[in-house]
Amino acid sequence: MSFVDGSLGIGRFAQAPIRIYPGFLLAAGLLAMPNWWRWPGLPGMALFVIALVTVFASVLLHELAHAVVAERYGVAARRIDLYLFGGVVALDALPKAMRQDCAIVMAGPLANLVLAGIACALLILVGGGPSQPVVHGGLWADAIFAPHVAGRALTFALYLNLGLFAVNMLPAFPLDGGRLLFMLIAQRWDRRTATIVVARFGVYLGLASYLLFLATAMIGCPIWSPPDAGVNLRALKAAEGDGTSYY
Repeated sequence: MSFVDGSLGIGRFAQAPIRIYPGFLLAAGLLAMPNWWRWPGLPGMALFVIALVTVFASVLLHELAHAVVAERYGVAARRIDLYLFGGVVALDALPKAMRQDCAIVMAGPLANLVLAGIACALLILVGGGPSQPVVHGGLWADAIFAPHVAGRALTFALYLNLGLFAVNMLPAFPLDGGRLLFMLIAQRWDRRTATIVVARFGVYLGLASYLLFLATAMIGCPIWSPPDAGVNLRALKAAEGDGTSYY
C-alpha cells in the first residue's frame, strides 16, 4: 500500500501494475449500497457484497480489455489504475494506425457489452425468482443462493454493464466515446478543432450529470456519472487559448 496516495497494488498485467484507490472503493460502495438497504437482513448483505465484486470486476475487465488489445498491437500498458471516476490504462506509446487505436478504445466498452449479455443470458436461465426468500436449507444458503437473490444480482450486473457501456461511449473527455470522436475529427480537420468540439460536448454533458445528481439526490436515490465538466472546460480553454490539444 502506498502511503503517499493511499493506493493499493492488487496485481499486474504483464509489466503493468494494477492499483486501486480509495475513491474507487467509495464509488463502488455507493453503487452497491441500495442492494443493502432495500432488502434488509442476510439477503441484502449478500447482494451488497455481490454488487461490490460486480462493480470491481466490471471496471477491471473494461480496463484489461484495453490493455489486452493494445498488447496485441505491440503497445505495452505502463499501469492500470482504478480510481473514483472509473479506471484508466496508461500506455507506453500511441498505436501506429488509427484502426488500431479505435480497436483499443472500443475494447473496453465492448467488454462491458459482453458482460451484460452474459448476465442477461443467465438471468433468463434462473429467472427473477420469488419475491420473498425461499424457506429451506441453512440460513446462509437461503441468503446467497435463493433464486430472488440470484435474479437481483444478475439484474444489477446487467444494468451496471449496460450503463458502463453507455457512459463510456459519451462524446466527452476522458471517456472512450470522446477519444473516438476526437480521432475522427482530428483525421478530417486537426487536433485543435477536435479538442474544441469534444470538450464542448463534455462541458454540456458534465453539467447535465450534475443536474441529474441533484435531482436524484432530492428523491433519495442519487445518480452520478461521468463526464466531469471541469476536465472538459480546462481542455476547451487550452484549445481556444493557445491551441493546445487535449491529446
